[in-house]
Amino acid sequence: MTILIDTILILLGVVFLLFVGFAIPCILEIRRTAKDMALTLRILNENLPVIMKNLDEITTRINRTSTTMEGYFDDLSLMMKKMRAMMILFVGLEEIIRRKVNLPFVPMLGTVLAVSKGVRVFLSHLLSERSKGG
Repeated sequence: MTILIDTILILLGVVFLLFVGFAIPCILEIRRTAKDMALTLRILNENLPVIMKNLDEITTRINRTSTTMEGYFDDLSLMMKKMRAMMILFVGLEEIIRRKVNLPFVPMLGTVLAVSKGVRVFLSHLLSERSKGG
């Protein structure tokens, strides 16, 4: 029975040594990873105030730009409302003037334009006939 117990103990010792042999690289890798994580955390903690300051400046600039653009859009909206009111006023004024004052100028202008076009066509035809026949 003692041989059996000795064999089992030897096998357990060998298994334990193999386990330790395989565990050492894993433990070393975990230790190296922990050091890298500590270094990364230290660098992040050192740079975090600068990052937060930059984010704060960016947020401030975005808010300032947003406020400025809102002012520009408000001014543009006010200007468009004023222009619309002026256009409505001019259209209404034109309609009032057209109804109150009956000027023969517009029909006469159409007649004058038609006569001038006829004279121009006649002269161009006359001059082209002279240059061909001449």
